[in-house]
Amino acid sequence: MVTNSTPFSRKIFSKVLVWRALQGAAVAIILLFILVLLVSQGQLESWVLAPLATVMIGGALAGAVFHLIDPLHYEGSKRFAAITFCIIFFLAATYFSLIPGLAMVGLWD
Repeated sequence: MVTNSTPFSRKIFSKVLVWRALQGAAVAIILLFILVLLVSQGQLESWVLAPLATVMIGGALAGAVFHLIDPLHYEGSKRFAAITFCIIFFLAATYFSLIPGLAMVGLWD
């Protein structure tokens, strides 16, 4: 019996994937709350709910991408590139998911 032991020959959908997606969503929500609290001077209103929902989706997507690229984190030469890509992807996914949320409430023209 021959086994394929490449870094990507593992189960894709697992509890770890869900956990990483939840972590990505949580980090994105925390960053949005900090931004909203700084801008609105401590007064949260109902318009915040639409951007919260969209940013949560973007953060969860970034967490899932982090999980899928995780095998590259253990290879020495690709480690820096993988981590850099994940950070840039997280920031881009969070930003691009914030735009529809702000457009829904009329804050993005």
